[in-house]
Amino acid sequence: MARELAAVGVRCYTLQDLRKYPRTDRQAIPVFVDWLTNLDAKIPGPETLHRDGIRTLLLRNLTDSAVQGDSSAIAAVIAQLRRQPPLNGGTQWTAGIALVQIARPDDYSEILELFGQLTADEARAALLSYLGRSKSREAIQIAIDELANPGTRQWAIQALILAEADGTRPLIARYANDENEQVRRWVKTAMKQLE
Repeated sequence: MARELAAVGVRCYTLQDLRKYPRTDRQAIPVFVDWLTNLDAKIPGPETLHRDGIRTLLLRNLTDSAVQGDSSAIAAVIAQLRRQPPLNGGTQWTAGIALVQIARPDDYSEILELFGQLTADEARAALLSYLGRSKSREAIQIAIDELANPGTRQWAIQALILAEADGTRPLIARYANDENEQVRRWVKTAMKQLE
């Protein structure tokens, strides 16, 4: 990978080196997408901590506004979330966050469909803010449904705030004494921001 990056003018010895810069270098994006798309062929064999670490670093390098709207990057990240067997929860979270950062409003239908296919709380939680920003009735209903799930609750509240779903205040208020401190903080924020 270092040779491929050097060929497009991006010098690094490790992927971690690239995280030192405030933005992803645009010339590196096609290299990252190619590696993410073909990672199983480039590092053959069973899933290992090494390959998972490379996958996670590639996803982190694609989590950048410089990548926003790049259809090949969006497709590569969605493919990671659809992988079978699924990636571990932490890697799914990282992929979901990358998708939220780079997806366009035009990708809403595909992300909505993807959300319905996901079973891991990490990936679903990550995508809730994207859905909330859409402010659609479907997205608001999904966030309301996710309030019942302790694994996605705080992100569901955040999505309802982003969606400006004012009528959901009583539903959110039920969790004012939740055992999770982050949920309680989001409830307070919702009570201030939603009418």
